[in-house]
Amino acid sequence: MKWLTAAFVSLLAAAALGVPLISTAAQLAIPSHLLDQGDGVYIATLNDNTGKIHVNFTSKEVLVAKDAALVIENVTPESIVTLEEDLYCDGASKNEHDLKWANEKLGQETNGVQYPRQTWAWVHNGMETSFLCPYVGWEGDYSVISAAHNAISKGCKTEASYGWVHLHGEEGPVGYLPPDFAVGRTWRGNTFCNGNFAPPMLDQGGHSLDHRYTSLDQGNGLYIASFNDAGKINVTFTSKAVLVANALVEKSNEEAEWDFHCSGISKNAYDLNWANEQLGKNAHGVLWPANNWGWVHNEGETAFFCPYRPWDGDFTTVMVWNRNIDKGCRSKASYGHFHKEPQPGWSGSPDFSIGRTWRGSHFCTGSFTGQVDQDKFDQGDGFYNASLDNAGKVNITFTLKAVLLARDALSEVPATKIIRDLQKRDGVECVDGESKSKEDLDWANMAMAKGIEGQRLSPRSWAWIHNNKETSYLCAYRPWHGSHNTVVEYHTIISNGCQSQTKYGYNHHAARNEADINLSVGRTWRGNKFCDKHFRPPPSVKSGQYQEREIATATGSGSFGDRRDPPNGVSSPSGPNTPNTIFGRAAEKCNDGPDRYGCSRGGYCWRNCGWFAGSWCWLSNDGGDKNWKTCKDNEDCSYEKGGTCCGNINNHVCNCSC
Repeated sequence: MKWLTAAFVSLLAAAALGVPLISTAAQLAIPSHLLDQGDGVYIATLNDNTGKIHVNFTSKEVLVAKDAALVIENVTPESIVTLEEDLYCDGASKNEHDLKWANEKLGQETNGVQYPRQTWAWVHNGMETSFLCPYVGWEGDYSVISAAHNAISKGCKTEASYGWVHLHGEEGPVGYLPPDFAVGRTWRGNTFCNGNFAPPMLDQGGHSLDHRYTSLDQGNGLYIASFNDAGKINVTFTSKAVLVANALVEKSNEEAEWDFHCSGISKNAYDLNWANEQLGKNAHGVLWPANNWGWVHNEGETAFFCPYRPWDGDFTTVMVWNRNIDKGCRSKASYGHFHKEPQPGWSGSPDFSIGRTWRGSHFCTGSFTGQVDQDKFDQGDGFYNASLDNAGKVNITFTLKAVLLARDALSEVPATKIIRDLQKRDGVECVDGESKSKEDLDWANMAMAKGIEGQRLSPRSWAWIHNNKETSYLCAYRPWHGSHNTVVEYHTIISNGCQSQTKYGYNHHAARNEADINLSVGRTWRGNKFCDKHFRPPPSVKSGQYQEREIATATGSGSFGDRRDPPNGVSSPSGPNTPNTIFGRAAEKCNDGPDRYGCSRGGYCWRNCGWFAGSWCWLSNDGGDKNWKTCKDNEDCSYEKGGTCCGNINNHVCNCSC
């Protein structure tokens, strides 16, 4: 693999990377003809230096065409034994299949992509999440992701285990920066990469897109909007027809690079697929020496792998490459093999084949004929591996099919988290009512996921899709490499949290620190506002008002007059009511700046329990010597007490700047 040097290339050329927001007073008004140009995907990027936005739009028709153009990238695993590993285990999944799929997709979707520091990637699948967190510039490598998940499975004792490894080293390949990144998996909605990923919303004031202007909707296609140095909004629009054509060309080019070989077709795809899956399971987690073959016989079918150099066996690689054969040979029942050629000049480059054929056919170049009794190559249905020792003798190990089936029955690991409150995992907010067209909303959500796939978003970038009366959107407030699976799974969290697939709302996972992604994914009715720099939903345009509620604390006490101690390090806490006892976690000061974090006039902010409800202000005069107070209504946060009260039923704060 290739380690990045200090510089990296942004894949989203039109998106300008900027410094942190300087003034919250600046307006971000996007003409509505850019904001809504028809059904499709929108990506809006804010230039913090200029305060301007660039909007890019991809139409619905183009997104539909891309469905047929999705091609699995050919990748290969390798070892990461040269890196130091810090391993952590955290429970186990109840659905190993979904977890493995997420792990596999994480490797596929990040392979070969250059990531700047603090650009995160993750895959949601069912109730599972697999993630990658680079802390230095890094080029995605499937082999490293695969090997990392192998390390978790080995260290945490099961392939269904949750956990992560922090991979780092003083030395990388010659000429490259030492790696420093984390790879892991967890239950969907849990935090990862040192923080929360929750979405903001676009509002009408202070860096927002303004739907009143019609320039944001020029028809079906892809939109990218940004501000140039002169403060002018530039909108790049690519029509649906162009996107469809580009997708077809891209698919053709990718298929031409595949090194697959087809050789007939099976009459029993079920038996063949079972053999393929068992091959992956039995190869997984084993460091196979060169010329150490493995195969599975099942009825009339055979699946095999043939490493010509040492290979760290991996289930996901076997299954991905079999799917490549499916696509390249036009059928899941096709016989064939897939060969990964070694890279010239790199002794550690993988060199192996994975394939399937009819039972009794030849496979794996380099025959054992004449060196061993041929009957040992077929002792019945099951898994075989054969190797040559130093004396040139062939050794064969055989595991019966009955044993493999018994292992499968024992592989289900009870979940440690059977009951999970999805609304408390991330910042799930159910706002703005419910769609009347599930079909249109579902299409918009899926098109959003497909349109954002592979897009590199700079800080404060927005993307959205219009489809008839529905809008699906995402709001990236830190650098993020667009992921289809992330968007899809966030919408699943919304549906579960709001107990309906048609409810409007968003899932917001807010950053806890500088090494964290800040991302929101949501859906609403077309013409509504979305993506707010404060990570809060805007007031409903339909209702025109907020509903307010009291804040819950870890102690269950939330009355207006309760005493609240200031954060540690701000002033000395008194009595038992420290931030930990009140909130279940340490508090943090958030009034270091007059604009970005300020709870004005002596107030301090905490995240509510779980980091999913945004910032809450607790007001105190005289540097924290007075009572801390909840924000129940406007008079609780009057001017003399420290500011105004704002929020809705799901997010209620003192002083809107928190």
